[in-house]
Amino acid sequence: MGYLRCDNCNGYYELEDDESPDDFDNCQCGGNLKYIENNNHFSNSKMPLRCSNCAHVNIRGVKSCSQCGTSLDEARKVGRGSANYKREQLEKEIKSEGKSMIFVGVIQIISLGFLDPLWGIMLIIVGVLCFIIVSRVMLVISSLIVLIAGAFNFFAGGLWSLFAMFQLVIGFKYLYYAINWRSKNPNSN
Repeated sequence: MGYLRCDNCNGYYELEDDESPDDFDNCQCGGNLKYIENNNHFSNSKMPLRCSNCAHVNIRGVKSCSQCGTSLDEARKVGRGSANYKREQLEKEIKSEGKSMIFVGVIQIISLGFLDPLWGIMLIIVGVLCFIIVSRVMLVISSLIVLIAGAFNFFAGGLWSLFAMFQLVIGFKYLYYAINWRSKNPNSN
């Protein structure tokens, strides 16, 4: 375990057992986070808190901002917002991938024999698993399965080649996201 301290607002966040410093890009204020082994540098009662409403830096221990009166409960969780945002975004992408896979799988099954229904069943199963196993590994696995199904469907010819291209685009999109999700800034859209 350890702490992340913001170079800008001096806010800190205690890492939980399942977290590492790499899970965080920036502080909520936009400052750089620095890993420290222990938090003896600041006493908890003297740690400054940046107001989420007006950005005024307040002394730790006060319940509301001395500048605008906004509750500082959220500011006590400096850094956690960045990690939670990243987790929520990853979960959102995995569930979106799951929906896409179920949709593509259903189309594959009802393609009246033009496309292999076995791939459709597999896509639906993996799509459902995306809602059960919410991890980056699932995003990679599901992306690869969509890419393989799309490659096989490409040889069906006709308009089904367009459907296969759709599958390939979805697969590459989510594979790219899975590979690069840690490098994204949690404060950007």
